[in-house]
Amino acid sequence: MVTDAPRREIQVGRIRVRFFVKRALNRTPTQSLGKAFAPLRVSTPAATTFDLIRYAARLGGIERAVETLAPLIWLVRVTDLKAVLKTEGEVATAQRLGYVLETVGKTELADVVQRWLPSRLELIPLSSKAPRSSAGRVVQRWRVLHNLPELVI
Repeated sequence: MVTDAPRREIQVGRIRVRFFVKRALNRTPTQSLGKAFAPLRVSTPAATTFDLIRYAARLGGIERAVETLAPLIWLVRVTDLKAVLKTEGEVATAQRLGYVLETVGKTELADVVQRWLPSRLELIPLSSKAPRSSAGRVVQRWRVLHNLPELVI
């Protein structure tokens, strides 16, 4: 769960809820949650997808983040993705997201990310949890070092 202030982890039965602090939480694009018992706003699928990639290392790795966002990617709209990229302004996260979107066949969304990215990109590892070595292949379009044995999407 994302919050604007540090909070302790809570446990409800077998479910453990960890909180991640996001400085500009109030700028995150949101939408009303339909059919909720009370009025509730949640981040848009595009914002949630971006945050899952951003916090991947703390969620168990990029593989776990991709596994979680796989059903959500199909709900991401081009206009929402453009808004998230503009609001967040994180190039490395956008590079990883673009690679993931392209890998799952969401080329229209991947193209949106590529058009947003600057023309010169630093080489970044796909997974910051994997050993930082030169092992792996470089995906030139995203300047991402695919440093995992396999990324199943």
